[in-house]
Amino acid sequence: MTTFFFAYLALVSIVSGVLTVALRNPVHCGLALLTLLLHVAGFFVLLNSEFLAMVQIIVYAGAILVLYLFVLMLLNLKTEERVFHQRTAVIVFVTAGIGGLFLLMVLQSPFANVSGNAPAEVIDLVGHTKAVGITI
Repeated sequence: MTTFFFAYLALVSIVSGVLTVALRNPVHCGLALLTLLLHVAGFFVLLNSEFLAMVQIIVYAGAILVLYLFVLMLLNLKTEERVFHQRTAVIVFVTAGIGGLFLLMVLQSPFANVSGNAPAEVIDLVGHTKAVGITI
């Protein structure tokens, strides 16, 4: 079940990250960024770091993104209508090709099955928040 949630979070994070950069309307970019930040918090939950997930949601999705959207609304940027151009198709195909090459490199990586040196019992013993503090 964890693998399914990881695949979902990874797919939605990649799509919303691309949409954050690709969309023309700044408000839509902000909403795509909100989706990305919430799904990154989901990754932290999968890693049993609930503290970092809450910090991610409160600080980034809550405060910084609201400030970003407030500035966008204050600027009152106008967007023009866009039609599908040949350039858009080229960008889509190049992005898909680069993504496919990246996926191929990740799947054939020699580090794909390497695990960390700290056992889960040690992390559970000191606690996740304390482990983050020790690492920092």
